[in-house]
Amino acid sequence: MFSSQTVQDVSMQHLISILGADIRNDRGVWRTNDLTMLDGDPANIIDSLRVAAAAVLAGQDPAATLLVQGGWAGYQDPGRPSMASVMQRELQELSVAPERILLDEESQKTIPQLLFLQDVAVRENVAQVTILTNGWHLPRVAALLEHHPALKPLRDKQPRLVAAEEVLLKDSPEAWTEKIQHAAAHPLMKEIIADEERGIEQLHSGTYRF
Repeated sequence: MFSSQTVQDVSMQHLISILGADIRNDRGVWRTNDLTMLDGDPANIIDSLRVAAAAVLAGQDPAATLLVQGGWAGYQDPGRPSMASVMQRELQELSVAPERILLDEESQKTIPQLLFLQDVAVRENVAQVTILTNGWHLPRVAALLEHHPALKPLRDKQPRLVAAEEVLLKDSPEAWTEKIQHAAAHPLMKEIIADEERGIEQLHSGTYRF
């Protein structure tokens, strides 16, 4: 669903997909997920890096359109907003103009998000596609593009895969280096990466369940 504006209202020369970031309720305000709810340390940041990096990319290319993706995380809770709507609000708080943001509130997981992105990119004949996510997530996205048969049209667009951590470290190393290193060392991150690596192995071996 495009609830920010219609596709026809925007230039589609460069489309930046921000894959869905999980969200949490922080004292009544929904925010993209970080590790503060686990150990109380605000330096531990995971999914929220995607939003911060997307704002940097938006500043680097003022003509780019941002496709913010993510349906209703924890759909059993009717009080939860969509991931995309939370990310949209945070981008606007980082001075990204609302007319540059398109919402995908339909697709909740990675494969549906890539398929949604593909539909938009092919239908609108987008010249340049960028996929932004966390560094730990990027290898599985690359493996999905390589092996998922339905993603060939998107693969043919030769999308640029970008890690949020790399964007932030290049843009503002003094602000992000310690935070990103701290998050990378958290035991939860080791579990996440191990799970991602299992999925990548299954994709390469042909045993992944799409």
